[in-house]
Amino acid sequence: MDFTPGPLLDAQIARRLWRAIVFVDVSNNIAYMFDGKEKKPLPKFSTSIQDARKLTRTMRTLGFEECLRVNLLNGLVYACFISEDEPERSFSEATTKPLAICLAVLAALEESKAA
Repeated sequence: MDFTPGPLLDAQIARRLWRAIVFVDVSNNIAYMFDGKEKKPLPKFSTSIQDARKLTRTMRTLGFEECLRVNLLNGLVYACFISEDEPERSFSEATTKPLAICLAVLAALEESKAA
């Protein structure tokens, strides 16, 4: 899997979290979601903190709680989503908050699928 911030990662999250139909135009670095009637720009989850917060809100509705930490010594961001069913924490590490949130969403969805 490619965990580089950008439309491919954003599309991967939308597909996994909402089972969205997503089209990515890699030549223009743009992604769209199709809702059955029209295409809409895909939020930039991995590069925008405002869009990443949408993921946090959605994960809360699914019963997950966010844990976000910043290491002041090295500047890395650590994030995880935990549920009452899975009290163990597995932190995702990234250089930005949006990317850390995205990686934590994918990890939490993978862990809940395996349970």
